[in-house]
Amino acid sequence: MSKTPYTYNKEQHKALNGLINLIQSGANPIVVINDEIFEDCYLEKGMKAKIISVENESSDSVDGCIDEVFKFVLDFSDFDSFNMIFETANFHNNETGEYDLTASVAGYKPKDFKESVFHSITHGKIFFDICDDDKTSKLINKYKTSDFNGSYVEWLESLVDI
Repeated sequence: MSKTPYTYNKEQHKALNGLINLIQSGANPIVVINDEIFEDCYLEKGMKAKIISVENESSDSVDGCIDEVFKFVLDFSDFDSFNMIFETANFHNNETGEYDLTASVAGYKPKDFKESVFHSITHGKIFFDICDDDKTSKLINKYKTSDFNGSYVEWLESLVDI
């Protein structure tokens, strides 16, 4: 059986590839976590983080379609205070037997403020949305609409008059 490209959601696949290219060119977009986030993770809906890296974790053929899994590393250190209001009590408390602890109280909040999360292109909607109301996102949008033929970092450097 020959491998064929995955085509279920072409627009989403195209957007994901565009985002990956942008990150690999040096941009670190700010994102807001949405409903798609999985449970075994510190991050919850409404929290913010900065994407600091992305890499192709694996490629495989599923039902003749190429499936790629990407690892995103999110840094939420700049948003720690903001994110605390979104923490919900969903971790097990050994003393009460209930799920009444937040990740911070239960000791599951990453001490380095980084979370590695994975997304398969066959999964559907990605677990975050780009935050468009901050300076970083506004700069990234200017870069994306510019005629500059270089990486995001090179574009930023071209803005500085030394």
